Amino acid sequence: MDFTNTSSIPISVLNKEAGLDGRILGFHFYNPPAVQHLVELITIKENTRQMKEFAIAYAKSLKRWWCLPTILQDLLAMVILCAMHCIVLLKQKIL
Repeated sequence: MDFTNTSSIPISVLNKEAGLDGRILGFHFYNPPAVQHLVELITIKENTRQMKEFAIAYAKSLKRWWCLPTILQDLLAMVILCAMHCIVLLKQKIL
């Protein structure tokens, strides 16, 4: 299983080009990671249920809130990420 924190390359592209057969998912920490307690889990259709469950458990073990885009997955995850980041900053009265 491979994790990546990239937000500029779609996970599905990394999966295909590296021949990982669904053994990769995105794990994007919000900045600054020491302050923000949100991690976005970006999945692709090739991921197994067990892999997703492991990633969620791992995020929880880091005491992070997690977000799993289930319908939009992968390509639109950055749009969701930006919107959620703004909401978090507004709630913390940083923006």
